[in-house]
Amino acid sequence: MGVGACGIHLRESASTAQAALVPFAAASSSRTLPPPLLPKGSLVMKTQEEINSEILRAGVHREVAAQRGRELAMLAHSALLSLRSSLDSAPAVVHAVLAECGGGLPEAQYHHGGSDSHNAAVGTAIAGIALHRERDDSDAVLSWLMRTDRLRRHGAHPTPWLANWAPAGPGVTSRALAVVADEPTWIARLRYGAATAAPAWPTLTDEDVQRRASRLPAMLWPAWTMRMLPRLPKPVIRLAVLRRACATLLLVPGTFWEYHQAAELLGNPRAYANREALDTSLEKQRPNELAAFLVLLARALDTHPAPIDYHRRRAVFSEDSVRLDLDALQEYCRSRGLRSGPVHTKRLRWHLLRILLGADPGTSSRTPAGTQTFHKNSPASSVIFCFSRRPRI
Repeated sequence: MGVGACGIHLRESASTAQAALVPFAAASSSRTLPPPLLPKGSLVMKTQEEINSEILRAGVHREVAAQRGRELAMLAHSALLSLRSSLDSAPAVVHAVLAECGGGLPEAQYHHGGSDSHNAAVGTAIAGIALHRERDDSDAVLSWLMRTDRLRRHGAHPTPWLANWAPAGPGVTSRALAVVADEPTWIARLRYGAATAAPAWPTLTDEDVQRRASRLPAMLWPAWTMRMLPRLPKPVIRLAVLRRACATLLLVPGTFWEYHQAAELLGNPRAYANREALDTSLEKQRPNELAAFLVLLARALDTHPAPIDYHRRRAVFSEDSVRLDLDALQEYCRSRGLRSGPVHTKRLRWHLLRILLGADPGTSSRTPAGTQTFHKNSPASSVIFCFSRRPRI
C-alpha cells in the first residue's frame, strides 16, 4: 500500500477559519518516484486507523469529530513547519515517520498547508503521536512542536502565543502551558493554574463564575487563612486586606475575568489597594505556593456543593436591611447587667452581620474601633439573643 492510499487531506476554510479533514484516495504528489510501501503496523497506518475510527466513522458526534480534526490539523501544520526549521532536534519517532515515508522531507506547501499525500501522511502521523497521551514519546513530540513554534514566532509573549493555539481546543492549549509555565505574570499563572500539576486553558463561563462566587464569602475564611498564613512573609499586613484580596482572586482561576470584575461580584472594592498589598507581601517569597493554593481551592469550590448561598446572603443582609428590636435588646441587657446604648448596639449589629455574611460588613479592610474588644468581652448570649429574635429585614 502506498502513502497515497492512506492519510488525510488537510483543508482550511478561509471563511470559517476552522480546520476540516477529508479523506483522499490517490497520491497527488508531483514526485516521479513511486510511493514507498508502508510497513505493516506503521505509524502512518495507525494514525489513519485512528482517524477512521474517531473522525470519519459513522455515528461519531459531529462536534467531537470536529474538535479532533482541529487538533490534528493545527498540530500537523506545525509539524510540517518544524520539520524544515528544527529537524535536528526532533525526537527519534519523528525521524521514524519520515523513514516510513521514504526518508525525505515532504515538499513545501506554502499555499495549501500540506495538501498532497506525502505532507498529509507525515504531518498527521506526527500530530497523532503528539495527541496520543498513552505513548511514552507523546509529550516529547508535543514539546518539540511547541518549542519550535515559539522559535518561529521569535519568542512571542506567552499569553498571545497560547491564544494562537486556542482554536485547537483546551486539550492542546493546556499542554502548551507546560512549555511556558514559568513565564506568564503571577495573575496569568493563577488564571491558567500554571503553578499546579494540572495547568489548564480557561474554559469556565460567566455562569460558572457566578456559581463559584455563591459558595464564597467576600473575605477568605479564617480557617483557610490560617492554613495559608504560615507560608506568608512576616510581618503580615492587615489580615482583612489579605482575606479580601484572596477571596477576589479565587474567582480568577479557569476564567478570563479580571480582578475588578471579581471584586465587584463579591462586593469588594474595585480599586486595587487590596491586590497591591497582597502583591507587596508576596513580592519576594513563595508567590507560586499561594497561586497553587488559590487554584486548588477554587477547583474544590467548583466540584463540592456549599451549605451556604453567600450570593443570596450578600443580597439580603446589609447594615440598612438588618434591624434589631431595640426595646427587647435593652430589656435583655438590663436583666443581665450588660451595657447597652447606641455604640453597643452598633457594634452588636456589625458583629451579627459579620456572622451572617462570613465577612466584615461593607467594603473596608479596617475593623471598626472597639469591635474586637466588644467581641472578646461580650458574652455569646448577646449574639444568641439576636438570632432568637430573628432580625427583621
